[in-house]
Amino acid sequence: MIETNEKSTEEEEERRVDFWPFYDYELLLLSFQDDSGNDLIKGIGYDWWQSDIIPEEEATKGTVDDDLFTLDYVYPDSCLDGRAAYDMVASLPGVIFDEYKGPGLVLVKENKKYFFEFSLSCIKLVPFGDNYNFYPPAEMITIKISCPHVFGSKEVHEIVTYWKLIDIDSRPIGYNKDLRFCYHIEFDGKEISIFQERVFVNEELDVGVYATIANIVINN
Repeated sequence: MIETNEKSTEEEEERRVDFWPFYDYELLLLSFQDDSGNDLIKGIGYDWWQSDIIPEEEATKGTVDDDLFTLDYVYPDSCLDGRAAYDMVASLPGVIFDEYKGPGLVLVKENKKYFFEFSLSCIKLVPFGDNYNFYPPAEMITIKISCPHVFGSKEVHEIVTYWKLIDIDSRPIGYNKDLRFCYHIEFDGKEISIFQERVFVNEELDVGVYATIANIVINN
């Protein structure tokens, strides 16, 4: 939520909180298993799901309790990520933001298998009056995550992801020319094979979501 502590014209308020276009990045879905094939995410449970519609055991998507993990996205210095944009807007006179809480962790269940879903983006341009500051897209994004339920300790692990522009003929319905997909993943310095790339299409809404799916094996 945004509040102003001083009166200003509608034009000034629009300038302060104007929509900042994003570069679009596909979803990244990662499963974690031990070297015996056991699902390490299973059992972590949902902090939130559509509990008014279905019981937890039937839920296929929700969020993980913030107390069970730490998560941070690290972008190149040349890019403007969500935290940098937050700090930039919060510094403007007359604008007050709620406390920045960082990214959440989404839990997805599909065919009795569990995934963590990561949604990544960075900002394309920022309006300042009649001028615009342009920022380049991120070609490499590092995910820093700790989760004792999965990894057995509070140690922070690094997932380095590499991104490039999706070919125009491969873009899902409803997405713009800036959509990027993940073509290479490293977990703690080890290359991870991408076993599936998928387009989820909602024909009724005429939109699509592109996703990269990979499995990470944690050695005992």
